[in-house]
Amino acid sequence: MTDLGALSLWVAVLMAAWGAALSFAGGALDRDDLARSGARGLAVSAGFTGLAAFTLWWAFVTDDFSLQPVATFSGEAMSAPFKLSAAWAQRSGVTLLFALACGACGASALRLHREGNRELMPWTAGMLGLLLLGATVTSAAVWNPFVVLEVVPEEGRGLDPRLQLFAAAIRIPVLCAGVASAAVALALGLPAAVRRQFPRARRRAVGTWTSVAWCCLSGSVLVALRLAYAGTDFGSAWIWTARAAANMSGGLGTDVAIVGSVVALPAGVHLNGGWRRLRPAARAALMAGGVLFACALTATTLRSARTVELPDGGSVRVADPFRRDWTFTSQGASRMERPDHFVTAVALRAARGAARAEFITSEFREYYARDDRERFPPHTITGVRGSLLEDVHVTLLSAGEGRAGVRIAFVPLAMWVWVGGVALVIGGALATWPVAAGGEDVT
Repeated sequence: MTDLGALSLWVAVLMAAWGAALSFAGGALDRDDLARSGARGLAVSAGFTGLAAFTLWWAFVTDDFSLQPVATFSGEAMSAPFKLSAAWAQRSGVTLLFALACGACGASALRLHREGNRELMPWTAGMLGLLLLGATVTSAAVWNPFVVLEVVPEEGRGLDPRLQLFAAAIRIPVLCAGVASAAVALALGLPAAVRRQFPRARRRAVGTWTSVAWCCLSGSVLVALRLAYAGTDFGSAWIWTARAAANMSGGLGTDVAIVGSVVALPAGVHLNGGWRRLRPAARAALMAGGVLFACALTATTLRSARTVELPDGGSVRVADPFRRDWTFTSQGASRMERPDHFVTAVALRAARGAARAEFITSEFREYYARDDRERFPPHTITGVRGSLLEDVHVTLLSAGEGRAGVRIAFVPLAMWVWVGGVALVIGGALATWPVAAGGEDVT
């Protein structure tokens, strides 16, 4: 299977070069036969890229530790979904995933829009072929995921526990899909803009792919922010740690997604005739989402925190930013052993006035290999109680005999940051999706 994946990747490189060359030749010589052959070459390249990606994913799912990425980022004890996401936890896997996204989006665009302004399609196919060629060459020659180890280990190292989250698993595929969709929109729009031939069918195609790019790119930014927020002890400066969360989960930072989103939204609005011609729902969602996101994000800067040391059964009263008194009672620290790590946990019973009390638990996890060496850096899992008004964070700082040091923090209106972000994504999708002259949806 390893040889099949490596061979498929190189065949994808050759077919991408063939497709790009024939597509440009067909456009320059006005030869439909060359253009059609080039488009078929790109489709074949996308197919072989998919075969290479499937081979790599199969190696992760079946625990083929002869491959370096599998031995480094996977393990038998991991669940199947995270074994799959471990494939893009390193640069070689991300590069192959991006090549797959470019191939799939490019082949789909050529098939869906081949009847619209046929004389420009060869140039679009050529640009998409160059993009796919660059991605596959990088994957095959620079960051090859099919590197075989000379000595096969009995067990893989495993995936960093901080990446074994649903948000971390989906962020990189969504980001790759967004960048590939933006590239398709550019490949459809640039030849038309250069020749000043922008028929309605071409505008609709560009608008559709711009909308897809906006949804994926802005969605990946929102997921990266969520990862960064969850990775801090009480939300301090969490927005500035988004880049660290993004780099931790696959090697592609949020810079591309942010820039792409900033470009995609006004581009889609322009294609639809400007702000005044947008659907009322799009304007309302964008305005409400933007105001809500900005206000809620500003409110989180009013967070407050207090560090206390509680004996088992001890209590402490803490006031939140809204001047409400909370009582936190320690249930005591406990230490337990799990299959691949040790856990030190403390639970606090949180009560506010007559409201029903809830338990908030924070954990400190230490990961060790079979030879008792440290497997991953230890990290703390912050306990969070979320509500519409504020998030309450409890972070374990230390645990001793009969005592535990914790940090209790309040982050006002944190939940509304995500509500506003989702509203922005929906509003942007409505704003960038192409509309007909009469304002109705284009199908």
